[in-house]
Amino acid sequence: MSTPGPAARRPAGPAAAAQRASGPAAADPAATGPAAASQSAAAQAASAQPATNQQATNQQAMNQPGAAHAAATQSAAPQQGQAPAASRPARPSATPSRLRLARGLATGAALLTGIVATGTFDTGGVNATPNVIAAQWEAAERAGTDVAAARLEVARGVAESAAVVPEAERLGDPAAFPALLGSAAEWVARSGTSTSGSLVDVAIAGQEALRVAEADPGAGAAGLQEVVTLTDESMAVTDAVADGHAVDLRTGSRSALTAVVGGLATLLLGGLLVWLALLTRRIVNVPLAIATAITAGLTYVSLNPAALPVDYDQRVDAAAQSAQALQDVRVARAAQYAQTLDAGTAADPVDRAADSVRALGEPAVSDAWDVVLDAQADLDDTTGAEGLAVVTASQEGFAEAESALEELADARLGASVGSVGRPALVTSGLALVLGLVAGALAWAGLTQRLRDYR
Repeated sequence: MSTPGPAARRPAGPAAAAQRASGPAAADPAATGPAAASQSAAAQAASAQPATNQQATNQQAMNQPGAAHAAATQSAAPQQGQAPAASRPARPSATPSRLRLARGLATGAALLTGIVATGTFDTGGVNATPNVIAAQWEAAERAGTDVAAARLEVARGVAESAAVVPEAERLGDPAAFPALLGSAAEWVARSGTSTSGSLVDVAIAGQEALRVAEADPGAGAAGLQEVVTLTDESMAVTDAVADGHAVDLRTGSRSALTAVVGGLATLLLGGLLVWLALLTRRIVNVPLAIATAITAGLTYVSLNPAALPVDYDQRVDAAAQSAQALQDVRVARAAQYAQTLDAGTAADPVDRAADSVRALGEPAVSDAWDVVLDAQADLDDTTGAEGLAVVTASQEGFAEAESALEELADARLGASVGSVGRPALVTSGLALVLGLVAGALAWAGLTQRLRDYR
């Protein structure tokens, strides 16, 4: 076995150099002193520094993948956090939906105002058209005059029967009473009311009074009083129906409902106009403003028919006055016949009839009625057959007044549909057209803003 030489056993590299340099000092530290100790420490530090640097390098290399991974994780983290935000859809605005809702409300309000302004609907349901209302009003007025004529026939027949007037001299016609009552019943049926006005009871009582009057004047007078009471009830019904239809013709049957619908619609359209101006930062929406003005105008005109150039009040009042005057003179004449039977006085009915006749402003009619008015003063001083003679003597004046009033009432009532119904029908149609125009303008105005918003 060979022994390595000195060169082989000797340390190589920086460590051997350090060992050789520190050889004597390591053998005798005390001999070398502090300087030798310092040199030895420096040599050890120099030999350890490369190893330390190598370890730091290795550690850095080992840690480098982790640092790179951390950096990659940090850089990826914002991207992962941002990915959901980029993929989340934007929240839609509620303004288009609100504009669509406003468009529907505005259009509906304008249309509804036009519909109710026609007078077709009211708080009580569906109304008749204006020309139908005019015809019903005419029927109610004529029914009242026929009921009064029927009462007059019963009073005349009972008075002449009680006085035993010869048949040839009698003014009454036994067949006139049922004919007049039948005509009155027909007019009542055409007036739009659901009641018969007690006309059946009038017929029964009147026939009975006429039947017993000659044999028992007292029973005839009592029967006449029953007829007076029943016909008063009947004429109260016809007068109420006629007055109601007259009001409908004047106001268009639309006051209550139009006040509510038209007022609310105007407020709604005005509010939407302001809201739309604030929403779109514009001063005014012209189509919607015009629709609001039309709605407000329909409401005003419906509640104030006098604002229209057509004078309904004068036409309705003139026809109603003539019919009322004819009814009053017939009732007064019946009261005069009843007075001859000691069944009350006719003074008040005659005076009331005189007032009605004078209100017409027809001198010929007034002059004729003055004859009957003068006869009433003589009738107050007589009774029985003498009283009947006084009434009979004034028959010519009464017949003249009655005939003139019949012609006047026929002329005014007969033209009621033409002079009142047709203009009312035209205004109702115009109200509907304006409602349609207002609805179209409201729709167009809000549609324009909806497009601008998009």
